[in-house]
Amino acid sequence: MATIKDVAHRAGVGVSTASRVIRNKGYASEEVRKRVEQAVADLEYLPNLLARSMRGAPTKTIGLLIYDIVNPFFANLATGVEDMAHAHGFNVVICSSHPWNSREREKNYMQMLIERKIDGLVLQHVFSSAEYASLLERRNLPAVRILNPQPGYPYDLVRCDTRQGTVDLIRHLIGLGHQRIAALGPPMPSFQGADRLAGYQEALHSAGVEVDRALILLEGWRTRDGYNMTHRLLKETRPDAIFAFGPRIAAGAACALREAQVRVPDEVALVCVDDFGLGSELHPFMTVVRQPEHEMGQQVTQLLIDRILGTYTGPPREVVLPARLVIRHSCGSKRSENERAQSHPQGNFSEHFWDDD
Repeated sequence: MATIKDVAHRAGVGVSTASRVIRNKGYASEEVRKRVEQAVADLEYLPNLLARSMRGAPTKTIGLLIYDIVNPFFANLATGVEDMAHAHGFNVVICSSHPWNSREREKNYMQMLIERKIDGLVLQHVFSSAEYASLLERRNLPAVRILNPQPGYPYDLVRCDTRQGTVDLIRHLIGLGHQRIAALGPPMPSFQGADRLAGYQEALHSAGVEVDRALILLEGWRTRDGYNMTHRLLKETRPDAIFAFGPRIAAGAACALREAQVRVPDEVALVCVDDFGLGSELHPFMTVVRQPEHEMGQQVTQLLIDRILGTYTGPPREVVLPARLVIRHSCGSKRSENERAQSHPQGNFSEHFWDDD
């Protein structure tokens, strides 16, 4: 592990000068600053803030780096992580990367977590896999992954079988008589997206329904992505049903359908993977494939604590939990005549602002 002395020696400066540049305090010429910054990058040096006062002592703290804490799925997952961590006497530092705003945010969080000498890390989303994996390995920092594997990270993994859940969902739609089923998801490559696309295609093939490429739009996970994809879809064709790969996509699709005065589920069924949080209990409308996010958070944390405490030191483990089909009104199977909407509010819907824009 590189030290401040190693950085100073490589940059050809004194330790105090290297320290000033790293802490960004005091004067250093531009040429010296560049040499020190290059030495830091070459040696992959990170100052360990806590180690200055607690050499080698455990912190009883784990980090959780996830994609989007605003999403109910990730909020429930984080609760599962916290519940299991606290049961073992650990605290949790939660960092939400929001990568659609800035990829630098994730990098800054990763550096902050390592600097504070956490005991282990739960990773859900990582952009710079090779860079971070080698850094964690040199720091001897245990890590686990949740939701999807990633090249360069041979870690314990907890995920859900959303491919089979998608197969069950699309077969349910086909059983209701839907043949033209649109699929709205993220651009490829995407592990989660590919899993759900494969389930969609498998269900259609097994039912003898032709896969129509015009019904597949793969542009993003956000609410606005679902909104834009649905508007484009309706300009070209009219599906029987829309399968959204995630709840934000479904929310955007629902908004676009409302603007186009297309009624759900009377004219088009609308379904998705993952639920909408507590609001779904107030008016259970959307048919979904539900992942056991709280249990996933608990299990992945248990795997991490096993690594931290040394009770397991073997090869990477993979835990695959089943998804569950939750049938509600939006697929059309539970509605009655008196549940049909009689009218839709009219107005100007040209401007929209969502918290994941």
